[in-house]
Formats: sequence, structure tokens, C-alpha cells
Amino acid sequence: MGRGRARRLPATRWENNHLPIPLCCVNTPSAETLASVTRPRCPHCGAELELGSDSGFDMWACPNLHGLAATLSEAHGRLQDDELERLWELARSAPPGPLAGLLGGPNMVRFELGWDLDEVSEGAEGDTEDLGSVELDVDLDNRFIWFDTGELDELPADLPNPVPTAEENAALERITAAFSTSIGDALAARDDDELAERIHDRLERRPALVGALDRVARAVTTYR
Repeated sequence: MGRGRARRLPATRWENNHLPIPLCCVNTPSAETLASVTRPRCPHCGAELELGSDSGFDMWACPNLHGLAATLSEAHGRLQDDELERLWELARSAPPGPLAGLLGGPNMVRFELGWDLDEVSEGAEGDTEDLGSVELDVDLDNRFIWFDTGELDELPADLPNPVPTAEENAALERITAAFSTSIGDALAARDDDELAERIHDRLERRPALVGALDRVARAVTTYR
């Protein structure tokens, strides 16, 4: 009897339209390869940055003490709101600098960031004069801020969040109500990625809203 032909299994519909792939056909990367892809590297010496935390502030530090990197979202808990808002505005229009991106890709942009001791938006009523400036590098593609050694310490720390006003509470409730319907619809339709992209795009157009929402939400949680 001759060798029978292998029976072809029927195609199966899988979630996200991905078909299962036999393990024998997968070229599984080594742990070293995964680490080199997923871990940012120091733009000065190329060493893998080490993830650490200081008083709740998570950052990636160079083992050779060249500096540290923080994500844009993590910086909201360390930098003042007005400096962070201005940082992102300057970064989006700044030219490329000499330092490579932390995860590959194009070079980081470089610019001077002025700082003061208030958290009033630049140019708004109550904004005080800058007391100094720091040269920073930002990885736009991956939303990393790179601080050479000592640069982070030159910037004033985030101020304590004030108790939210009745108007801020009302605004938060309106935002929650507006997004809750979209979130419910998206979950029902399994469109989480699309919803996340819409929220991300809205926040990217108004970076100050990230800090404002975070400040109001944390204060509401604390004082309610």
C-alpha cells in the first residue's frame, strides 16, 4: 500500500483573523534577541538601559551613568504640568539632534526647555518668568524623554495636586459620560484598538489634557 496523502485540515476562523501556526514552523527568537529588541539602549554608549524606580517614578537608567529615560506618561508624575506641555510642543517641531533613538529608528530631536516654578501654561495669565533652561532630547516615535546625567534634577518637581473645584468635577463627569458610551460600544464590537487610537489621537492634539485629566482624577479619588 502506498503512503496516503496527508489530510488537509479545514480552515478555522480565529479571533483577530489569525490562523494557528505549528510550533515546528516558528523561528522562536532567543531571550537575548528579545531583550535587544524590547529594551531601550543608551544613546551615548549603546548599553541596555535598566528599568528602575525612584519614589514611584519609573525610568530606564544607563548602567554607565550617562543618564536616564522616562516615558512621556511617566513624566507626568515627575515634571510640572506647564513644563511637560511646553516640552511636547517644542519636541514636535524641533530638528533632529546627534543622539540615536532609544529603540532604533531616527535620531531624537533636541531643544532647550525653559522652566519656572509655577504650573501655569506658557504665556497664560499667572505664568512667571523662566528661571533657567535645560537642553533635552526626545524620542518622538517611542515617546521617551532622555535626560543626560543631572538634567532631570535641574527641572522643578511636580507640585501637589489641588482639590478639584465643582467645575472640574462636572467636567470630569462629562468626559467620563462621553467616553463610557464609546467604550461600551467598542467592547461589545471588540474594537478596543480603534477606540484606544481615537482617544490617543485626541490626547496627542491636546497634550495638556493628559496632565489635567490625571490631576483631576487623582484628586477626585483622594477627596471623595
